Amino acid sequence: MSSLRASGSRLYTMPRFGAAEALELAREMEVEAPFNVVSGRIGEDVAVETMRAGAYDYVMKDNLARLCPTVERGLEEVEERRKRRRTEEELRRRDAILAAVRFASDQFLGEAAGWEESVRAVLWRLGEAARASRVYIFENFADEDDALWATQRYEWVAAGVSAQIDNPVLKAIPYRAAGFGRWVEALGRGHPVCGHVRDFPESERPELRAEEVLSIAIVPTFVEGRWWGFIGFDECAEEREWSAAEVGALGAAAGTLGAAIRRTQMEGRLRAGEERYRAVIEQATDGIYLLDAETRRFVETNPAFQKLVGYNADELRAMEIYRIVDHPRENVDSTIQRTLELRRRVVGNRRYRRKDGAVLDVEVGVSVISLDGRDVICTIVRDVTERAQMQALLEERVATLSRIAADLVLDLPMEETLSALAASVVSASTAVSCLIVLIDDEADEIRMVGSHGVPEGAVQAAYEKARDTSPNWEAIRTRGPLLFSNARQTVSANPWLTAIHDFYPRVAGDTVYIVPLLSRGKALGAIDFVYPPGQEPGEEEKVFLGAVADQAAVAVENACLFSDARGKATLEERQRLARQLHDSVSQALYSIALGVETAREVLPDNPERAAEPLDYVVTLAEAGMTEMRALIFELRPESLEKEGLVAALEKQAAAVQARHGIRVETTFGDEPDAPLEAKESLYRIAQEALHNTVKHARAANVKIKLGRDSEGITLEVSDDGVGFPGHLGLDSMRERVSRQGGTLEIASVQGKGVQIFARVLSG
Repeated sequence: MSSLRASGSRLYTMPRFGAAEALELAREMEVEAPFNVVSGRIGEDVAVETMRAGAYDYVMKDNLARLCPTVERGLEEVEERRKRRRTEEELRRRDAILAAVRFASDQFLGEAAGWEESVRAVLWRLGEAARASRVYIFENFADEDDALWATQRYEWVAAGVSAQIDNPVLKAIPYRAAGFGRWVEALGRGHPVCGHVRDFPESERPELRAEEVLSIAIVPTFVEGRWWGFIGFDECAEEREWSAAEVGALGAAAGTLGAAIRRTQMEGRLRAGEERYRAVIEQATDGIYLLDAETRRFVETNPAFQKLVGYNADELRAMEIYRIVDHPRENVDSTIQRTLELRRRVVGNRRYRRKDGAVLDVEVGVSVISLDGRDVICTIVRDVTERAQMQALLEERVATLSRIAADLVLDLPMEETLSALAASVVSASTAVSCLIVLIDDEADEIRMVGSHGVPEGAVQAAYEKARDTSPNWEAIRTRGPLLFSNARQTVSANPWLTAIHDFYPRVAGDTVYIVPLLSRGKALGAIDFVYPPGQEPGEEEKVFLGAVADQAAVAVENACLFSDARGKATLEERQRLARQLHDSVSQALYSIALGVETAREVLPDNPERAAEPLDYVVTLAEAGMTEMRALIFELRPESLEKEGLVAALEKQAAAVQARHGIRVETTFGDEPDAPLEAKESLYRIAQEALHNTVKHARAANVKIKLGRDSEGITLEVSDDGVGFPGHLGLDSMRERVSRQGGTLEIASVQGKGVQIFARVLSG
């Protein structure tokens, strides 16, 4: 070629330079243009050999008209091959990018620690696959004015390309203020931004050129429908056309990143939710446990439940629910079965047994959830043992006050009345003994007139010896309660109290709470409540003791007035009973008399007509008898111990039917064999239920059913009324059955009546 240039010869006079030499030279120079041989004397064999060596065609000089079409056709084929190679190269890059996307998917979605642990390896694979100079991830954020900004999070760069990860401009770049508002519009709608930097708007070029970017492809990343940021691909060596296939593959990479970010966010929210749930469960004061409905074993328990029953978590997981619930196995199974049917319910009061053998009163609420494809019962347990005990104590105190009030109208000796009062107080409080002293106005001294829990014979003698030095005088003088602590030591050290030195060692208590007996401003005496060493009454008990003292003062005052008021009280009682009898039974008797008189008048002339007034008389008599029984039963109900539960319920039903016109259907059977306390609880529940029916239900019919099953005695009271809002009397009913180790269920549907089902143990 150099000799050709040196000769200065024209192209068509090329001595010693034939077609074969020219073709070899073209291959060495990697010329893509088609090689055509033009000759005037080449033979056909040489021409064919030349084309086999790589020539495109040959044209004879005597047929130059073929030259232009041949060259054009050759150029077209070259261009077609170039396009095909370019397409194949783009497809190879697309496939490489998609392979990198699959790698990213495996890394992002298979990485338990989160997408950020694998992001650098993924960017490297994407950069290598796309043959880019730089690959990076930007995340959006909004400032306090809600303007959109971006910050570079991660970057990969090829060898010899400057890194921008530490570029302070890219740490926080405001899209619109920095001139990239076009990107916000395009990327926010899900469209990529691709092209040569020289073709971009003037506002975008300075920063991109500063980063040595010639061509760029930006694809948006969306997370849960929100534009999160973008992945960018820079070309810094030479300008590059990004094909649609490549951009599509890059979009798949951005989609994979969005899915990974969404998964991380969801896992974060899930972990946060689980942590909040765990914190709530762990910190809950109520006991909570999950029970496998099929195996009856504990799945999980919280610390409060573990503390409640005295077992640790591992011990509970190894045991069945029957070890904890202090009810028959059949009862537990039926309760679980009903829970599975209803899915959510309030079981109510139950008994749980602790590891140390103690039995707790608890309230239980349950719901059924699905865990790993199986039914699990979530149970919330609240310890109401103390509340039940307090309720029982409160009821005992109320009953005590009621008994005291009832005893006040009885004509009993003062000593007997006050001793009974003292015994009732000890049973309803934490005191171990009680003494009641009164002032003898004539002798100006105090004397003991009632006691319980102290040695017999020693009390009166001790008080007679210590009339003037008794601490009761201070409470009487101050008209206020007195707490006398360390009584034994105080008494032993006080020479003025030598008269009772022998008495105190024989008493179990060491703290005395003294309350004066006051009536209409006058001091009548005092009542002493004695407590064990180290104990004293609480504020609530002091209130109760004050009420007892008031009742005792009333008892003393009434006893003093009783003899004077006996005649007047008897007269008033007779008048009250007369009014009640006049309003009820006497009216019926008067009507009976009229009916008999009518029958007597018509009997001689027309005996058949006498049947009608006589039937009327029979009806009135039966109604009068029923009303009389109801009145007597209400005023002075017979003892359950004497007549039995069935008789008491029958009288209660008859009273409701006679007085209120409500049809009462009873199914009782034989008298149940049960303690008196159990019978009384069932009777009071029935009484409360009937009271609710009369007052609230507007029912026409009531059914009372008494029966027994393998677990105890059952009582069911139902009506066809309108139902009632809330559970009237529910707490008292529940406490009654709870004390008897039973259960209570109440169903009330608006417009469909009320059903009350109670069960108590029979022994």
